Amino acid sequence: MPLVASGSEGKTEQKGETIEKAPWTDIKKVPGPEFSPIPEKYNDLVKTFSEYWNARKERDYKKSYELESSEYRKSTSFDLYNERLKKAVEIIAVRPLEVKPINEKEVVVRASVGYKAGFIDTVRFFQDQWIKENGSWKHLPEKEKEEKKEEKK
Repeated sequence: MPLVASGSEGKTEQKGETIEKAPWTDIKKVPGPEFSPIPEKYNDLVKTFSEYWNARKERDYKKSYELESSEYRKSTSFDLYNERLKKAVEIIAVRPLEVKPINEKEVVVRASVGYKAGFIDTVRFFQDQWIKENGSWKHLPEKEKEEKKEEKK
């Protein structure tokens, strides 16, 4: 039998038993998923990742645009990029959690983002793809990821 919430006191009932505190009551205290520590060889990536997301957080779109991949910048003007991001939610914080290499020059960073949408603060986990160009890490936007998948087919 499924758990049924009863009243506003945070009690639940299951087969007539009352549990005093619902497991979701203290959701902010629940530990997140476990990730491996990021190896030191990715220190430059973590630094660039932080620069990129801090620029997005501070709405410094010129700086974040410069950290996008060259292919993306060729296909998307800064004006279009800026216009798209004006409508973005308010980012509170972004934290890299794990780096998964795809190959020598491409990685996926698993991260968490805290953001504000209206009056609601929330945390989400996401995967962010990065590519090494001319010795520097560059962000690979969603649009470009989809094009790379199409090329592989």
